[in-house]
Amino acid sequence: METKFKVDVGDVMRIPGLRRPWGGFPPFLTPVFFHKEVLVRYFYDPRYLCEFHSETYGTIRAREFDFAFGINPNGKVVAWLGDLEKLPASEQQYLLSENTESDGNITSEFYDAQINCIFTSPIREIEIILLKTKVSEIFQDRFGFALFLHAPLCDTRRLKSCPLNQTKLSIQWSASVSSMTKSRS
Repeated sequence: METKFKVDVGDVMRIPGLRRPWGGFPPFLTPVFFHKEVLVRYFYDPRYLCEFHSETYGTIRAREFDFAFGINPNGKVVAWLGDLEKLPASEQQYLLSENTESDGNITSEFYDAQINCIFTSPIREIEIILLKTKVSEIFQDRFGFALFLHAPLCDTRRLKSCPLNQTKLSIQWSASVSSMTKSRS
């Protein structure tokens, strides 16, 4: 079964770096756009891990596949058609349900990293939490007490899979951060 995503092959011609002299048609790097709600499944379903490398670049992982995605300034999720065509048919059908027309904008750290080879900046809020954890651990080692409570969910992998305000989904991000950063009383 072949899934037909809505795409604008013209994006490949208009967006710098997507056109390649090899490959088939439509090109592997044809951007496919989705409503931001497509990410909800990947945040909550335990079969998946939705990991953010930066504020607008992430990877969705499952046992049998993974694919990178970006979030553009308009809040749309973007992925490459070539990656999506390799997914199981059931996964393609789910993605098709949130597929939307191209807005021609793939500006994101996803595009910068994958096309322009620019390293992404880590998510500031997560870096702060990890630094706070490290300081607390140093205090524990040196002085015998931790400065802050450590929630059981406070690990790098869990933090990187927290939904961000950038997605405008407001899915428990504040509550997650709050529970991980409460001070001892």
